Amino acid sequence: MTDMDWKQLKRDREQGTPGPWRIENCVSYGDRSKAFFMEIWNDETDVLVTTEVTRAHNDGGTPNMRRIARLPEVEAYALTARKRLEAADVLAEAVRCFEEKQGTVPGLRKALDAYKAAKGGKE
Repeated sequence: MTDMDWKQLKRDREQGTPGPWRIENCVSYGDRSKAFFMEIWNDETDVLVTTEVTRAHNDGGTPNMRRIARLPEVEAYALTARKRLEAADVLAEAVRCFEEKQGTVPGLRKALDAYKAAKGGKE
């Protein structure tokens, strides 16, 4: 994601319906048949998402509804991971500056090497 995307994700999370979200199975009876639905709710509002599941994807659309219902939790993890990566970048820069001024310290070098490996070999 670009920086603008992260900012938008954070704004949407703050302005959108809070989680957690849950899936409810529903049935609607009509004149000639009944229709099966899945809905996503949170504890404070009416339904957020509704889908008819009798013909959707031949699996009732359940995996897609589970994915949608996980959104608030996934956003929270993504934003937390972003903050941790930013903190790790600051730490890596501090280690690099320390080494330039003081020479290599084995423990700091090992930490920086592990950090680089986690980022695919890049600082």
